[in-house]
Amino acid sequence: MSKLKKTIIAIFLLLFMYLCFSVIVSNQKYVSIPFYLLNLDEYPLVGNWIPEITFYLAGSIFIVLIALMFVTIFYPKKFSQFKFKKTDGALRISKKAVEGVVAETLTAEKLMKNPNVKATMSQRKIKIKVKGDFQIVSDLYGKTDQWSKNLETQLHDLIGPDVKISIKIKFEKTRPENNKRVA
Repeated sequence: MSKLKKTIIAIFLLLFMYLCFSVIVSNQKYVSIPFYLLNLDEYPLVGNWIPEITFYLAGSIFIVLIALMFVTIFYPKKFSQFKFKKTDGALRISKKAVEGVVAETLTAEKLMKNPNVKATMSQRKIKIKVKGDFQIVSDLYGKTDQWSKNLETQLHDLIGPDVKISIKIKFEKTRPENNKRVA
């Protein structure tokens, strides 16, 4: 986890802890506990501001939680296979099959030695990430672009021309690593 994510999460947790503390202080009279916390208005220097801060903080957290609920509801579902039905039968394309076709065409074209292919499939999209060691070839970028266009047309032909699916191919490591090189 990156430092930015940790910082953002820590800030949200501190704000949430503050909100929980103010709820505990406000409702302590309803529960019998062996100690007593000061009322929100009695804290020095910030006593007058705590109720307003608590109100606006609770309102903003409520809005963020509603937004997270909508994101959770409408976030696209990941699939392990597509199923296309026609009058004469059904076609199922699994994630492993797409990964296998991509890896096989990479090794057949001799673009990569050990390709690592990961495909993510959601409603009408296929995203393919390719990692591996590129073999040293001239015009590497032109060959990878041509290969990805050919693969996209092959996958569209396999699925069918009338089915609208977006296929995106991304290469993670675009240069061969040369570990023997001394700087």
